[in-house]
Amino acid sequence: MKVLVLAIRSVGLIFFFGVTGLGQVRDRILTWPPIPSGRITSAQEDKLSTVEEAVQISDIRVEGHSITLGQTFTADDDWLRTLTIRLKNVSGLRIIAARIHIGFPETRDSERFIGTTLEYGKALRVGIPSEERPVVMPNEEFEMKFSDLQYQSKLQFFAKHAGTAQFSKVWIAQTLIKFEDGTLWGSGCLRAINPKSSCTPPGN
Repeated sequence: MKVLVLAIRSVGLIFFFGVTGLGQVRDRILTWPPIPSGRITSAQEDKLSTVEEAVQISDIRVEGHSITLGQTFTADDDWLRTLTIRLKNVSGLRIIAARIHIGFPETRDSERFIGTTLEYGKALRVGIPSEERPVVMPNEEFEMKFSDLQYQSKLQFFAKHAGTAQFSKVWIAQTLIKFEDGTLWGSGCLRAINPKSSCTPPGN
């Protein structure tokens, strides 16, 4: 989808699909980019939804513990294996797929750095191993995390192409939602039940 490429470039990321290994416990941080992107407002191959807000973050957990975006926490080098982002469907529509782009600024080369995605369902698939998931009804919650197959492929990719599979800082770059009616919603900012984890939209 061409619009996705444009949206990703707006935050300076190159999304490859490939993540981490065991190691020492140290400080980590999951946060929004310094200048997050806003809503997708045009698409060439997908009809955009008129929904103002599709999902909210209800919880983020690492190694079974809730974390707050923008605040450091301690975890081992394999922490991305347990990263779980729980979203609530606040759109009023049925969700069939979701994707969260995450970036790794520690791999920065000039203006770009490597990233990957968390996937829910298959409707947004672009060659990433993914699984069939139940349709998410309005007001229901669902989880975004790596499956074992996805995680192993990412370990191998980052070890080869990033020179490391161990990251301390991760950015949430963009979230894409596909509805049952075929429309697409996307934004680089999400609200969270915990206000401290909410993103401030550009211009606010």
